[in-house]
Amino acid sequence: MMKKLLILPPVLAGIILLVLAIRGSAPPEQAAVSERATPVRVVTLQPMAFRPRILGYGTVEPARVWHATAELAGQIEYTNPKLRRGAVMRRDEVLVRIARADYEIARDRAMADLAKIDADLAELGQGEENARQSLKIEEDALAASRRELERQRQLVERGVSAQRTLDEQDRAYLTQRARTQDARSTISLYPSQRQALTADRARLAAELRQAEVDLDRTIIRAPFDGRVAEVNVEESQYVTVGEVTARLDDIRASEIDAQIPQSRMQALMQIASPEQAPAIGTMPDLAAMVGRLGLKATVRLMVGDRVIEWPGDVVRISDTVNPQTRTVGTIIQVNDTYTLARPGSRPPLIKGMFVEVELSTDPVADAFVVPRPALVEGRLFIATAENRLDIREAAGAEVFGDVAIVTGHVSAGERVVTSRPSPAIPGMLLRPYEDPDSNLTADKVAPR
Repeated sequence: MMKKLLILPPVLAGIILLVLAIRGSAPPEQAAVSERATPVRVVTLQPMAFRPRILGYGTVEPARVWHATAELAGQIEYTNPKLRRGAVMRRDEVLVRIARADYEIARDRAMADLAKIDADLAELGQGEENARQSLKIEEDALAASRRELERQRQLVERGVSAQRTLDEQDRAYLTQRARTQDARSTISLYPSQRQALTADRARLAAELRQAEVDLDRTIIRAPFDGRVAEVNVEESQYVTVGEVTARLDDIRASEIDAQIPQSRMQALMQIASPEQAPAIGTMPDLAAMVGRLGLKATVRLMVGDRVIEWPGDVVRISDTVNPQTRTVGTIIQVNDTYTLARPGSRPPLIKGMFVEVELSTDPVADAFVVPRPALVEGRLFIATAENRLDIREAAGAEVFGDVAIVTGHVSAGERVVTSRPSPAIPGMLLRPYEDPDSNLTADKVAPR
């Protein structure tokens, strides 16, 4: 017990000395807190001419499809040896010929009937001429008979001639009047006879023309340069009216019904013509505006690692929006792909090919273009002149592929942040540097 009490004084003395040492020492120096700058990539805005572009996809179809329909019934007496699926037929080339014998007989019969009518008309004309000459003779005889009747009447009045002679002359005069009237009646019938024969001639002439048309229809020719898509007949086969003997696809022009998202089409209209775009409420409005803007189309085909392009024309807009995909059908026409084809290097556009279609407008002047990552949930991050973060709304921005077009929210020379800081706090200090991956040029492709 005494040993424990002897230990306490030294311990207490040590504690007292430690407290005094702490109180007498100077307080530690605190380091000043400095604000740390967050490094971010930026692009400096400069107005440029930008060509908005959107993409769609579709399948190649011929611009025209012709069905070689038989307009006559008969036996096939000839088929072109080239008339096989995939073969190319040239314009006016004979595809099929129907037996002509029956139609040649019908033509010859119509020609013979027409010749007979012409002969009847000639005979009628000659008969009318003869009748007129006969009428002239009868009228002269009637005049002579009238003079003789007057002479006999005067002789009877003077008592020189007998009454019986006057009566005989009177009967002769009446007989001549009747003959003259018959001649006049005969002539009056000629116009109606000629009219009837003329009508018959017109009918027979129509029958002859029909027979000649039928003869022409026995030969089925290609109406344009086309590729055979279907063959349904062979030689000696009997065909009926309306039967399709073959089908031909036009090779001079191809069409692609490119499906383009409605929102992308609206965005293109908004950028190209902002004053008219809000008025687009119906498909006819959209079609009319597309025509006014003069959209340019480029069709692309991927062949392995190669891309083959053709210029195209926007010819029309589909009448409906696809309810499942919400896409607008835009019909593009490409001409002369077979003429421009080169074996092994440039194929033609063949039915069924799946292609990409790019639509573009004339360049939009003084556009502010930023990389797509710079647009975050409809907002832009701006590095101010003091290198502070400014967050702005960009409600009117339109995205075209990997870039966005902004209007009304920025000005030339401002720096837009392309790498989002985390966390993003308005007013935070930034250490901006130019984005080395940014390559904003006027011809930058903006796909979807």
